[in-house]
Amino acid sequence: MLPKLILASVITAILISSIFFLPKNKNRMNDTNLIVFFGNSITAGKGAGVGEDFPSIIGKTLNVPIVNAGVSGNTTGDALLRINEDVLSKKPSVVVIELGGNDLLENIDIKVTEENLDLILAKIKPTGAKIVILGTKFFVFQKKYEADWASLAKKYDATFVPDILEGVITNPSLKFDDIHPNAKGYQKIAEKLTPIIAPLIV
Repeated sequence: MLPKLILASVITAILISSIFFLPKNKNRMNDTNLIVFFGNSITAGKGAGVGEDFPSIIGKTLNVPIVNAGVSGNTTGDALLRINEDVLSKKPSVVVIELGGNDLLENIDIKVTEENLDLILAKIKPTGAKIVILGTKFFVFQKKYEADWASLAKKYDATFVPDILEGVITNPSLKFDDIHPNAKGYQKIAEKLTPIIAPLIV
């Protein structure tokens, strides 16, 4: 009887110690390596077929789950309204943000756009998810957007990619229309972003 009691005590001690000495990860919700791509029509993949959008290509290349939360026509204000459902509730490890183009096209005051993006980043930061901010330069893009995006990236310790359309927007063979890439264009974007995102995956 005594040996059984001793054995039971040893097992209990091991279980208790394992609880206390397991590595603490206050952000265990991010253990899946899920990447959420949060943006507008360029993130959604307008101009390409199913699975040809750059988030899908990156997910396949890195062999990680992704959520494409790109919605055509979305401004930063629209995105802010859906961030809880489309981003935070997914508990991602990495969030890739591509927003602002529609704000510019709709002549939304740049300060409003900056404030919206600031609020978006402020909501994501406490989750522990790593953040990547994507800039998109096209024919109407203002340089001040790039400066503001870079400043916010620094504030929230995010990775900033200034121009994901570089080499695409000026190449007719890679475009669906004046703004959106085609399948080959999205492939180029994915090739550019994959080595940037890969080190962020735990």
